[in-house]
Amino acid sequence: MNYKCPECGGQLRDTNLKGQFFPWKDFPQVVLLSDFFAPQCEHCREIIFKGSQLRSLDEALEASVRERMASNIAALKEKFSETQKDMARKIGVSKEYFSELVSQRKSASLVLFNLFKVLSVFPSAYHCLDSFSGEFADGYIGPKSLRDRFKYVSDAQLSKLPVSSPLKRFGFRK
Repeated sequence: MNYKCPECGGQLRDTNLKGQFFPWKDFPQVVLLSDFFAPQCEHCREIIFKGSQLRSLDEALEASVRERMASNIAALKEKFSETQKDMARKIGVSKEYFSELVSQRKSASLVLFNLFKVLSVFPSAYHCLDSFSGEFADGYIGPKSLRDRFKYVSDAQLSKLPVSSPLKRFGFRK
């Protein structure tokens, strides 16, 4: 069948959207890590989703967030030879929740996702999380502390951070 774009009248063709960015829940941009085909206008590049595709796209974006979070955690665990329990304590979540993040059974919040995005680019910042331990009696990071520092961190912002002082931008002190 020959379908026309409702926006400009251009020709629609099925396009693989893998690698493109989409908003998902609180996340302003999530890169789609799996193959996903949808009609796209050859002229104006508008993507036309059928209603049934939106649920599948939502699931694919959630899987992308889970996969990227798990790979960032795995890289840090390997680099620092930390147990899941110790990493969970440092970032201020329960060991059960952290285990679900690692096994991709749960999705991270935007704040926690951004924290691990920063740590994946600047692994040396991981040791600065120890500085949070004195803030609360039980040694856990308060959610407000993390939220204030990591609410909106885009990949573009990370690439602009100077390697010599990556922590100053986010208010870390040694």
